[in-house]
Amino acid sequence: MRGRKTYVARAITKTMWDEVTAREYYRNGYWDVYILNDYMDYWASIFPDKEFVVGTTGRYTLKETKEIADRLALKLLDLGVEKGDIISVQLPSWAEVVFVELAAYKIGAVYNVINPAFRAQDVGYILRESQSKILVVPGEFRGFDYAQMVEELRPQLPGLEHVITVGEGTAPGTILFKDLLLEPPRKAYTEEHVRSLKPHADDVCLLIFTSGSTGFPKGVLHTGNTVISMARACAEACGLKQLGLNETVLALAPVSHLFGLGGLVNAAILRGARIVLLDVFSPQAALELIGKEKVTRAAGVPAQFLVILDELAQHRGKYDVSSLKSFWVAAAPCPPEAIHKFVELTGAQVSCVYGLSEGSPSAEGLPGDPLDLVATTGGMPRFGQQIKIVDAEGNELPRGQAGEILTKGPVNSVGYYNNPEVTAKSYTPDGWLKTGDKGWLGEDGFVRIVGRIKDTIRRGSEDIDPVEIENLLAMHPKIADIAVVAMPDRRLGQRPCAYVVSRGDERITLEEMQAFLRDRIATFKMPERLEFVGEIPRTSSGKIQRFKLAEDIANKVASESPA
Repeated sequence: MRGRKTYVARAITKTMWDEVTAREYYRNGYWDVYILNDYMDYWASIFPDKEFVVGTTGRYTLKETKEIADRLALKLLDLGVEKGDIISVQLPSWAEVVFVELAAYKIGAVYNVINPAFRAQDVGYILRESQSKILVVPGEFRGFDYAQMVEELRPQLPGLEHVITVGEGTAPGTILFKDLLLEPPRKAYTEEHVRSLKPHADDVCLLIFTSGSTGFPKGVLHTGNTVISMARACAEACGLKQLGLNETVLALAPVSHLFGLGGLVNAAILRGARIVLLDVFSPQAALELIGKEKVTRAAGVPAQFLVILDELAQHRGKYDVSSLKSFWVAAAPCPPEAIHKFVELTGAQVSCVYGLSEGSPSAEGLPGDPLDLVATTGGMPRFGQQIKIVDAEGNELPRGQAGEILTKGPVNSVGYYNNPEVTAKSYTPDGWLKTGDKGWLGEDGFVRIVGRIKDTIRRGSEDIDPVEIENLLAMHPKIADIAVVAMPDRRLGQRPCAYVVSRGDERITLEEMQAFLRDRIATFKMPERLEFVGEIPRTSSGKIQRFKLAEDIANKVASESPA
């Protein structure tokens, strides 16, 4: 265990950032000596009775949030948590996520969030990889017994010392969250002792596993400084340019993802804004919350944005969205036509960003930027971020030429947990992150995202970008969701295959699809096979898990081939 902790330490920042770059980030104000808790303490001292977090499990003021987090921090010390230990949390978007995050940071523990949709295989993998000492789960949520799942996993997890359950439902050997807070700490911890545990802003404090769009996830490490830099940049993307005391942010993105946690919850803490959490998403529930809570800023993934747009278009005048100033879409590409339509229907501004778990946002299209650029690009690097485009040999390419996107800046992670080999492969010696994304920079400084390099479909000698086709087909009235993947072909190598979720009972035919695309794209880019599914497999952040569809169509093609 001590060996693991050695990797989760301030020293790792030296492998990513040379001293000159680090000093530059400090000098320009991107990094500072403060951690997230300092901002919470500040707001709670000035506006103690201001409502801060609203969710299914309750409504809490700034003072109540701080008091619960501080009390929880002491109880975690009682449970044997030491500086550098990992606390994993697999909760829906509940206020308890905020309490545990702040409690972990206060005592120098590392906070790790796990997607509540994950089941035994994924949860066991992450807990084993991280060697978590504490796990916080719901007793039960949406009909699933998390406490029972953990009880079955525990023999495989010798490092897991305590399981804390939130809400109803428990299992032998678990601790109820509400009971944990009822009793005072067993030990009398002095203020001096607790202050000594406070991490340096360059210490690793957040572990978040990649969304798994290509297979098993990797543990991404962030420091107090990269967390604050993310929160500051995301606050701008969300429209919280200054103090957010009169702002209410609706977090539709799950807080188990960097977008929801680092981009929304932490941005609200940074700016003093009110945060509204939605644990079970539906477009109706989201729109009702916007009206009820007078939401000024909303944020979610494209899949959420698109169904909200559909609901608004089908029921004009039903929902009160007059308070909404902006909607921030992130984590996956969004059809440009949908962005224009949303602005037309609501009058709210839309912002889009480009980023990934290892560094987000790497580029931003902010509220107030020209709408055409917001709708068709990933934004431009701001707040100290840099982007360059390179070829397969790592040579920088000129503006307008597509290649791999590399990013560097104060929001970037400091490597992968207990995986120096992957860290070395993913970062250049001077700290540039190899994103694996294909794109190009325009003369205007905005980055255009073409797609994942590995997702490009190679049909004969032609390269096909699946995202381009998906964005067009997403606006077809018979299509609710769409993914285009490479289908193996004996003669051409690959051909495009479209996986479609139908809107309603009427199914689109391949001929109709090709006719819809005929005047929009080259013939060689058109899907040549159509598969219907109940849903497109996606990560919690909305990214298409193409590897699952590619495997499915490869198996089908193989079974259809003559022996």
